[in-house]
Amino acid sequence: MECRLCLSQAPAESFVFIHDNPHPLVQRIWTCCRLQVMKDDGLPDSICLSCENNLALLSTFRNICLQSDETAKLRLSEHLDIKTKEIFLDDLIWKDDETVAQPNMCNSPVNNEINEWEQSDSKQTIHLIEKPTPLKISYSKPGRKNESKLKARQKIRIPFKCEVCLKTFAQKCVFKRHLVIHTGNKPFQCDICLKSFTRKGSLGTHINYHTGIKPYKCDVCLKAFPEKRTLVKHLRTHTGEKPYKCKICFKSFAQSSGLGAHMKSHTGLKSHKCDICLKLFPQKSNLATHMISHTGLKSHECTICFKSFTLKHHLAAHMKSHTGIKPYKCELCLKSFTEKRTLQIHLRSHTGEKPYKCDICLKSFSQKSSLGIHMKSHIGLKLYKCDICLKSYVVKYNLIAHIKSHFVK
Repeated sequence: MECRLCLSQAPAESFVFIHDNPHPLVQRIWTCCRLQVMKDDGLPDSICLSCENNLALLSTFRNICLQSDETAKLRLSEHLDIKTKEIFLDDLIWKDDETVAQPNMCNSPVNNEINEWEQSDSKQTIHLIEKPTPLKISYSKPGRKNESKLKARQKIRIPFKCEVCLKTFAQKCVFKRHLVIHTGNKPFQCDICLKSFTRKGSLGTHINYHTGIKPYKCDVCLKAFPEKRTLVKHLRTHTGEKPYKCKICFKSFAQSSGLGAHMKSHTGLKSHKCDICLKLFPQKSNLATHMISHTGLKSHECTICFKSFTLKHHLAAHMKSHTGIKPYKCELCLKSFTEKRTLQIHLRSHTGEKPYKCDICLKSFSQKSSLGIHMKSHIGLKLYKCDICLKSYVVKYNLIAHIKSHFVK
């Protein structure tokens, strides 16, 4: 995308749409830059975050200057305590060999007559001069109208603060819209699924899911989305941007939900329990993924070797083995791997690190899968059974070794 003001180009998430923004960007651009921005004029309809910050600073500086000007005029009028001051020509007297102090009035008729007298050859004292129309220099105090304008400007500068969540807002309309969230009032209801919303725009976006309308399209992969924020999140898969960072381990995430799920790993709280193997998980989605392993369902199949996998990302990792590309290399033994996590697991064989510990017997393991297999020995769960002698085993490869013993005999 391209910025309307500085013409800089960057990904879409680095821009703010001029006409969709709740802040009066069109008015601010006109006030600060005297640039009229029209909707659907064929020019870029968004500005970059840098220009938005500069506009905010310039608008704030302009408001400070206007307020300071009003305050300075008010102080001056209070100091002089004068509304009007009249200057007459007969108050000015010139005498021979005296320096005349002229008033500071550039284009007044008095000055014209003084200049004509100074340019004459004979400098005589003026006795009879017609009295001109009084000239008035007004120092008007700001009346009620000016004071109301000043108070109005001050009110605009004061942010609106929510007493519930202490969040501040620059505009009253946005503040009122925010208060609806705390009241729980949802006046806009969907006629199809009867779901309610606090805003009319949110209901309109929700209707797109029922109608199948997807007006927001990705320029890279041409994938369409029913709402704008979903498109913004999708664009991060192309740009690789991860704006959400963990403050503990500094790991970054593309979405806020991913960061929220990650933070539970630091707390150690695992409230979701598997009813079969009693394994605990921090999230319900993790438990649902784990339950597929117990069903034995492998719906993801490799198109080259027809090997099946339980999860989609396991198939994606397997497909790399067919390409033969191994970009991750161990610096100690120079062994290469297709995935980064496989290299990290391999490095533990050099360092001797065993981060996975059994809570029952305190035995440690270098891999998470090894700990999972070990935990089955405590609960006595033997899922793998020999069809020949009906002997059961905890681990699948133990069953394979046992079956081979039958054929050797």
